Amino acid sequence: MQPLMSRAVIRILAQAKRGQSSTRYSFLIARRYAHQDAAPTTQTPLSAAAIVVGGGPAGIAVVGNLLENLPKSNGSIAWIDRAGFNGGRVSKYREVPSNTTTELFIKYAQELEPFREICDAARSANGEKSAIGTLESFPRTATCKLTFAADMLSELSRGLSDNNRVTRIDGDAVGLRWDTENSRWELTYGAWMGKKAEMLERLVASPMIVFCTGSKAKTLPLPEGVARIPLVTALTPTELKKTLSSKPGPTVVGVVGGSHSAILVLKNLAELAQTSHPDLKILWLTRSGLKYAVPQGDWILYDNTGLKGEAADFARNNLDGDNLTTGPLKDIVTRIDSSGLTHEETRNALYGCDFAVQAIGFEPRPFGRSRSWPRFDNTTGRFQARKKDQEEMANIRGMFGAGVAFPERVVDPAGNVEHAVGFWKFMRFLKRVVPDWVASSTAEAPRQIGEDCVETGVFSKDPSKRLIFSPQPEGYAMERIRKVVPVDPRLSENTREIIRKTHNAVRNSLDVTSKFRQAVMMGASSDETQTSKLEKSDSTLYWRRRLRKLESSIHALLGDIYKIKAQSHYPKGPAKKTNRPKKPTVRRVVKGANSVGSEPEVHELRADDGSKAISEN
Repeated sequence: MQPLMSRAVIRILAQAKRGQSSTRYSFLIARRYAHQDAAPTTQTPLSAAAIVVGGGPAGIAVVGNLLENLPKSNGSIAWIDRAGFNGGRVSKYREVPSNTTTELFIKYAQELEPFREICDAARSANGEKSAIGTLESFPRTATCKLTFAADMLSELSRGLSDNNRVTRIDGDAVGLRWDTENSRWELTYGAWMGKKAEMLERLVASPMIVFCTGSKAKTLPLPEGVARIPLVTALTPTELKKTLSSKPGPTVVGVVGGSHSAILVLKNLAELAQTSHPDLKILWLTRSGLKYAVPQGDWILYDNTGLKGEAADFARNNLDGDNLTTGPLKDIVTRIDSSGLTHEETRNALYGCDFAVQAIGFEPRPFGRSRSWPRFDNTTGRFQARKKDQEEMANIRGMFGAGVAFPERVVDPAGNVEHAVGFWKFMRFLKRVVPDWVASSTAEAPRQIGEDCVETGVFSKDPSKRLIFSPQPEGYAMERIRKVVPVDPRLSENTREIIRKTHNAVRNSLDVTSKFRQAVMMGASSDETQTSKLEKSDSTLYWRRRLRKLESSIHALLGDIYKIKAQSHYPKGPAKKTNRPKKPTVRRVVKGANSVGSEPEVHELRADDGSKAISEN
């Protein structure tokens, strides 16, 4: 089993070397084999003045605003991120052109005193080579690639992490509960801590918690035979080119959507069709016409829903009006009006495509096992719940949200209602609401949570409906497996050996994961052989196969155990012998050519015993 363990763990090492989060793999065995409702921990939680979950632009802005508004005597701010504090998902869209001017990026970085101190220190150390210095070298009214904004976020994250009032936690927030006795939130997270870098369950407690957990792209089912291109891949020209190169010859890509992301995808595909992929055709399905952001003096019409920057320029010149039918893309892009189509009809319209990209919006990422969040008030940034036996909604004490998953609701002078998404828009919203958050969380107030909110689903007694759930740390996973497959001395030696292998498989997987994670954190691997294998085989498919082998091995062992247990509880006795001949099963054997487009020459139907039954030409 040990070689399988090592290969599986190298996937984690590969993710870490690419700058991607590998924390979620640490719960692989525990989540699969441990009981869903683990026993609550008895450890003393780390106390903090506030908890911030998320390291993207909103999470960074929340930490900065809390530093300005929380009294120093209240304690530190616990800041948790599973992605390494690299600016959240912005770092995954580095090749994407922004729809925000560099002036607003700079304004975001200069709005708070803690941010200004970080930027001044970066300028002193690196001058124009600093992230903020690079942004300041661009024209203020121009847009830029998101790579420069991501560098700025990473610079701010490093500075905030060094602040003595911020406790940085590299981990995955997995559970949440309200401590009624102490009137505070207790967040459970898994983190790599200690000299051995073991994956341990930890608790942090605070009277206020802010979720900046981000969103994920929405998807709908695709027709059979149509491969999905993830939105992040379609928005990254270099990755998109690699994906399309996997299919030689004529290729048809379907694009669903008509917003900013969809237009950028069309732009990337059109550029490939005009250069390296001349056989590429695009099928564009959209429900509405193109909408542009229009400056109106001191405000912008369709500021949050209209096209801006490079996307707007590309749409005007190539997609708007007659430009699509008479311009350079007339033989490349075919537009279909899907405004009157159902989801099923839209899906059927993609038949015949080789690939499909869905740019149909975003939805908040789920937290823990919950598939939905409590009701969110987009004007105050508070979560709300319905009191028991009452109809009115009440604010959940000390629980707040911000960012792309929980944006501010705004109404422009023309009466259009939109959700404000953007670096500076997050900052502007937080500057307004964070002082109220702090005041309401630190003031002595009656408990607004607990038994009064059991009807909301947040604290429902039904585990499948509640937001809170218990994580499964490695110790509890092993305990549950021992309960399922106890090493009973009355069992045969063979059975006990299988059980021991199962225990060792799970234990070794978690132990080796910890060791490799520690090596990654230290910047060097202790296993040069495995590292060289990693460098030679840096393929996502390769590592996925190795991980599946690990899962299959443990599945097989557990399957053997359950069979043995079933036989011990329900003995069937010796099977009765019979002289009745076995009826042969007829199967089809194909001879001849088997390439695509060619017909086999001879078809034979043979029985299981090898005798020829029928032959046909």
